[in-house]
Amino acid sequence: MIQRAFLLCAGLGKRMRPITETTPKPLVPVWGKPMVHYNIQALYNYGIRHFIFNSHYLANEIDFYVRKYWGHKCECHVIFEPDILETGGGVKNALHLLGNDPFFALNGDIFWQGDATLLPRMAEKYTQYNAPILGVAPLPQIIGHEGVGDFTINTQGQLQRAKNAESMLFMGVQILQANYFKNIPQTQFSLNILYDQYIAQNQLYGEKLRGQLYHIGTPETHALVQKMN
Repeated sequence: MIQRAFLLCAGLGKRMRPITETTPKPLVPVWGKPMVHYNIQALYNYGIRHFIFNSHYLANEIDFYVRKYWGHKCECHVIFEPDILETGGGVKNALHLLGNDPFFALNGDIFWQGDATLLPRMAEKYTQYNAPILGVAPLPQIIGHEGVGDFTINTQGQLQRAKNAESMLFMGVQILQANYFKNIPQTQFSLNILYDQYIAQNQLYGEKLRGQLYHIGTPETHALVQKMN
């Protein structure tokens, strides 16, 4: 069983302004709770008790929330980034706490419902392939997203880049391992660099969401989802 998780909470949330002028996006409430709550709870339900978070924008808010609501239940570490390191740099900067074993890495501001077994299925696929595993959502199962997806997935679960009506959207949920970063010397970079390295080897895998993904990226989509509860 995977033992640790990293939650990316350092983003500026610019598209969500004015909501994010006083609240970091992971703490924006949806259906009465901060978005990040649902992700921590899903990981907790899976069995994770060791969490690492990064922070930058309104970092004190992230730190206060983590320590108040989860510090008594789990071992929690918050890494402040004076300069945003992007998704890949943020994870790489936390590897000294994540260790050498596989770990979950989730965007702190994603929201999905109706699939309680997504994380165990991803962990099972990791055990099978020992490669990066990404959670992906079919477009018909996404609320609030206009446009195409990021990847296509074949019957073996391998992902390839594609942006068309049949493609799937990356959810911001993944399983990674420290060893995957060994050929990336940069300290500030997107995880897309890692994905492309593994796509080139046919070693990037996906697991399909069986529930609903709510793509909350603007005040308008936030208001839409709030009305659905």
